[in-house]
Amino acid sequence: MSFLDFLDRIPDKIFPQLKPKIVNGFLFFPFRWCREIFHIVGSFVLIIISYILYLHVYKNAPIIVFALLGVWMTYQEFYLHPKKYNQKLLEGMFDWSSWIIPFIIYLIFLYKL
Repeated sequence: MSFLDFLDRIPDKIFPQLKPKIVNGFLFFPFRWCREIFHIVGSFVLIIISYILYLHVYKNAPIIVFALLGVWMTYQEFYLHPKKYNQKLLEGMFDWSSWIIPFIIYLIFLYKL
């Protein structure tokens, strides 16, 4: 297994595969939300790194980081994961959104668009 595969499977190893259950008449997926929290935390770490680059290296670094993030996440969530792990489109949309939306909000506040 490659290093990227190892990194990709960290949330699966930390949290066991929890089965969905019905809570107040709604189907609840506890593992799904834990996974999205990991994605949002990863997005915040990337935001902090891009802000440090913004302060000390290059003023347009966050835009470059966002472009790279957008390209990679689109490839990963909509091409790679469906082929490699049989991930459904809806799961890919949740994962993609949990990475991209916090970064868009950060860029809006940073550049006051």
